Amino acid sequence: MNLFKKYRKNSQYKDVNLNLKSIIMDIDIKKNMRITDIKTQFHAYFHYLKIEFFKGKHDKDSGSPRDMMLGNDTPMKDLLKDGKEGSVNFSEHTTVKEFEQKFMDKFNLNMQVFRKSGTIYLETTSTDSWTLEQQNREAELASTPGKIEPTKDQLDRDQWG
Repeated sequence: MNLFKKYRKNSQYKDVNLNLKSIIMDIDIKKNMRITDIKTQFHAYFHYLKIEFFKGKHDKDSGSPRDMMLGNDTPMKDLLKDGKEGSVNFSEHTTVKEFEQKFMDKFNLNMQVFRKSGTIYLETTSTDSWTLEQQNREAELASTPGKIEPTKDQLDRDQWG
Protein backbone atom coordinates (compact mmCIF):
# COMPACT_ATOMS: atom_id res chain seq x y z
CA MET A 1 0.00 0.00 0.00
CA ASN A 2 1.49 3.32 -1.00
CA LEU A 3 1.78 6.20 1.45
CA PHE A 4 -1.07 8.18 -0.13
CA LYS A 5 -3.53 5.26 0.10
CA LYS A 6 -2.44 4.61 3.67
CA TYR A 7 -3.02 8.28 4.56
CA ARG A 8 -6.47 8.28 2.94
CA LYS A 9 -7.44 5.05 4.71
CA ASN A 10 -6.51 6.45 8.11
CA SER A 11 -7.59 10.02 7.48
CA GLN A 12 -10.76 11.76 8.56
CA TYR A 13 -10.69 13.37 5.08
CA LYS A 14 -11.42 10.21 3.09
CA ASP A 15 -13.78 12.03 0.74
CA VAL A 16 -11.16 14.57 -0.29
CA ASN A 17 -9.73 13.79 -3.70
CA LEU A 18 -6.19 15.14 -3.70
CA ASN A 19 -4.31 15.42 -6.94
CA LEU A 20 -0.66 15.45 -5.94
CA LYS A 21 0.60 15.94 -9.47
CA SER A 22 -1.09 19.21 -10.36
CA ILE A 23 -2.87 22.14 -8.81
CA ILE A 24 -6.10 23.32 -10.36
CA MET A 25 -6.04 27.05 -11.01
CA ASP A 26 -8.94 29.35 -11.81
CA ILE A 27 -9.35 32.64 -13.59
CA ASP A 28 -12.65 34.32 -12.82
CA ILE A 29 -14.42 36.22 -15.59
CA LYS A 30 -17.05 38.73 -14.49
CA LYS A 31 -18.88 41.48 -16.37
CA ASN A 32 -17.69 44.15 -13.94
CA MET A 33 -14.01 43.36 -14.63
CA ARG A 34 -11.60 44.80 -17.16
CA ILE A 35 -9.03 42.93 -19.24
CA THR A 36 -6.32 44.01 -16.81
CA ASP A 37 -8.08 42.07 -14.02
CA ILE A 38 -8.00 38.85 -16.05
CA LYS A 39 -4.35 39.38 -16.97
CA THR A 40 -3.42 40.02 -13.33
CA GLN A 41 -5.05 36.75 -12.24
CA PHE A 42 -3.06 34.79 -14.82
CA HIS A 43 0.21 36.55 -14.05
CA ALA A 44 -0.15 35.62 -10.36
CA TYR A 45 0.25 31.96 -11.41
CA PHE A 46 2.92 32.37 -14.09
CA HIS A 47 5.28 35.29 -13.46
CA TYR A 48 7.12 35.00 -16.80
CA LEU A 49 4.03 34.71 -18.99
CA LYS A 50 1.28 37.11 -19.94
CA ILE A 51 -1.96 36.92 -21.86
CA GLU A 52 -3.40 39.38 -24.36
CA PHE A 53 -6.87 39.59 -25.84
CA PHE A 54 -7.63 40.33 -29.49
CA LYS A 55 -10.59 41.54 -31.56
CA GLY A 56 -10.44 38.62 -33.97
CA LYS A 57 -8.96 35.21 -34.54
CA HIS A 58 -5.53 34.71 -35.97
CA ASP A 59 -4.54 32.25 -38.67
CA LYS A 60 -3.28 28.86 -37.57
CA ASP A 61 0.44 28.89 -36.64
CA SER A 62 0.67 32.66 -37.01
CA GLY A 63 0.64 35.56 -34.60
CA SER A 64 -2.14 37.99 -33.92
CA PRO A 65 -1.72 41.47 -35.42
CA ARG A 66 -0.78 44.06 -32.81
CA ASP A 67 -3.46 46.48 -34.05
CA MET A 68 -6.09 43.86 -33.11
CA MET A 69 -4.95 43.78 -29.47
CA LEU A 70 -7.52 45.02 -26.97
CA GLY A 71 -6.53 47.60 -24.35
CA ASN A 72 -6.15 46.75 -20.69
CA ASP A 73 -9.06 49.03 -19.74
CA THR A 74 -11.52 47.25 -22.05
CA PRO A 75 -14.55 46.26 -19.93
CA MET A 76 -15.35 42.55 -19.93
CA LYS A 77 -19.06 43.42 -20.27
CA ASP A 78 -18.24 44.65 -23.81
CA LEU A 79 -16.60 41.31 -24.66
CA LEU A 80 -19.04 38.93 -23.01
CA LYS A 81 -21.73 39.32 -25.67
CA ASP A 82 -24.22 36.98 -24.02
CA GLY A 83 -23.33 38.27 -20.55
CA LYS A 84 -22.00 34.87 -19.53
CA GLU A 85 -19.75 34.94 -16.47
CA GLY A 86 -17.74 32.09 -15.03
CA SER A 87 -14.23 30.81 -14.64
CA VAL A 88 -11.56 29.01 -16.62
CA ASN A 89 -9.98 26.04 -14.84
CA PHE A 90 -6.51 24.84 -15.79
CA SER A 91 -3.30 23.43 -14.36
CA GLU A 92 0.40 23.86 -14.97
CA HIS A 93 0.13 20.81 -17.26
CA THR A 94 -2.41 22.48 -19.56
CA THR A 95 -0.92 23.24 -22.96
CA VAL A 96 -1.04 26.76 -24.34
CA LYS A 97 -3.30 25.55 -27.14
CA GLU A 98 -5.75 23.98 -24.66
CA PHE A 99 -5.67 27.07 -22.44
CA GLU A 100 -6.40 29.46 -25.31
CA GLN A 101 -9.14 27.15 -26.56
CA LYS A 102 -10.86 27.18 -23.15
CA PHE A 103 -11.29 30.96 -23.41
CA MET A 104 -12.68 30.61 -26.93
CA ASP A 105 -15.05 27.74 -26.10
CA LYS A 106 -16.43 29.15 -22.86
CA PHE A 107 -16.47 32.91 -23.53
CA ASN A 108 -15.78 33.35 -27.26
CA LEU A 109 -12.65 35.32 -26.33
CA ASN A 110 -9.59 35.45 -28.59
CA MET A 111 -6.65 35.23 -26.21
CA GLN A 112 -2.97 34.54 -26.77
CA VAL A 113 -0.20 33.53 -24.35
CA PHE A 114 3.13 35.39 -24.50
CA ARG A 115 6.44 34.26 -23.00
CA LYS A 116 9.02 36.67 -21.60
CA SER A 117 12.42 36.59 -23.28
CA GLY A 118 14.81 39.07 -21.74
CA THR A 119 12.97 42.38 -21.80
CA ILE A 120 10.36 41.51 -24.44
CA TYR A 121 7.43 39.11 -24.72
CA LEU A 122 7.14 36.60 -27.56
CA GLU A 123 3.86 35.17 -28.79
CA THR A 124 3.96 31.40 -28.26
CA THR A 125 2.46 30.37 -31.60
CA SER A 126 5.25 27.94 -32.51
CA THR A 127 5.26 26.36 -29.02
CA ASP A 128 1.52 26.11 -28.37
CA SER A 129 1.98 22.39 -27.65
CA TRP A 130 4.12 23.21 -24.59
CA THR A 131 2.51 23.27 -21.17
CA LEU A 132 2.12 26.52 -19.28
CA GLU A 133 4.74 25.25 -16.84
CA GLN A 134 7.23 24.58 -19.68
CA GLN A 135 6.61 28.02 -21.14
CA ASN A 136 7.10 29.70 -17.77
CA ARG A 137 10.30 27.75 -17.04
CA GLU A 138 11.75 28.59 -20.44
CA ALA A 139 10.84 32.25 -19.99
CA GLU A 140 12.47 32.34 -16.57
CA LEU A 141 15.70 30.93 -17.99
CA ALA A 142 15.65 33.37 -20.90
CA SER A 143 14.91 36.33 -18.64
CA THR A 144 17.23 35.71 -15.71
CA PRO A 145 20.84 36.68 -16.50
CA GLY A 146 23.33 34.01 -15.51
CA LYS A 147 20.66 31.45 -14.68
CA ILE A 148 21.55 28.41 -16.73
CA GLU A 149 20.02 25.05 -16.08
CA PRO A 150 22.79 22.44 -15.69
CA THR A 151 22.97 19.86 -18.42
CA LYS A 152 23.02 16.14 -17.74
CA ASP A 153 26.79 16.06 -18.34
CA GLN A 154 27.39 18.57 -15.56
CA LEU A 155 25.32 16.56 -13.10
CA ASP A 156 26.57 13.07 -13.97
CA ARG A 157 29.71 12.34 -11.89
CA ASP A 158 30.71 9.50 -14.23
CA GLN A 159 31.10 11.98 -17.08
CA TRP A 160 33.33 14.45 -15.19
CA GLY A 161 36.86 14.58 -16.63
